[in-house]
Amino acid sequence: MPVTMAGGQRRVLLLLLRHAQSENNHAGADDSASPADVGATRLADPPLSERGFAQSEACASWINSEFGARIVHIHCSPMIRTLQTVVPLAQVLSDVPISLHTDAFEVGGCFNGPRADDGRGHPLHYGLGPAEIRKLIPAMRVSAEDFASSPGWWRGGFESDVESRARAARVCEWAWSQVPLEPRDPAAELPVGVLVTHGFFISYLLQAMLGVGAGGSGPSVALLSANGAIWLLELRITCVAGQAEARSFAVLAAGRTDHVPPPLRSGQKLNGFEIPRCME
Repeated sequence: MPVTMAGGQRRVLLLLLRHAQSENNHAGADDSASPADVGATRLADPPLSERGFAQSEACASWINSEFGARIVHIHCSPMIRTLQTVVPLAQVLSDVPISLHTDAFEVGGCFNGPRADDGRGHPLHYGLGPAEIRKLIPAMRVSAEDFASSPGWWRGGFESDVESRARAARVCEWAWSQVPLEPRDPAAELPVGVLVTHGFFISYLLQAMLGVGAGGSGPSVALLSANGAIWLLELRITCVAGQAEARSFAVLAAGRTDHVPPPLRSGQKLNGFEIPRCME
């Protein structure tokens, strides 16, 4: 049933934050590269590196200074590197609700071994349990349903590309659900929602929002994000005769990293593409 709303536009800003540098990133054990020794060096659910912790502090400081009073909710992937990335932000914005978003994890899931193995022949990994997550972030809102069939948030094993893209489509619909339905003062600043997630998944999510990527007739697309990169989207729903009639969105910032001091920056490799050092 369509949602009845007063006429006009409903708008919200969605800030996508890629996690800070992980130990896998630091070690060069990015699973897409699949070197011969990646199975021995790559962690299924790595923590942040020393540089990553410094990046997370820089991200929190900038986000708070630019958007702090406007942030209405923080959502975070359940992987260790995203949880550790969001800790400084959760501390400085202690009055803002923070929730686990169990559909915002990295493409492929929480798996051991190189991505090329699809998890075959490697031990299963289930991710953190609710008590471990709350130990990192006591205020984190966690749903018991997310842990009903596994000791952790993940089922174990490898997620197929079809499943990853279907999940990106779900998060795309979730993003649109964040647009407030109630009328607001047009002179007021837009509310901001934050989603802390992953580079590969940001690429799939943006493709879902743009309607490009797998299944289309055009070329494949890779949208890269350095560690701590920010994408800022403005989502709009136009209401006509009391019904939500049209969606539109704009990319206001694409992979921005200038809030991270140059000595701390680190890039991304994805599908054979790499962010040039001069652009980090």
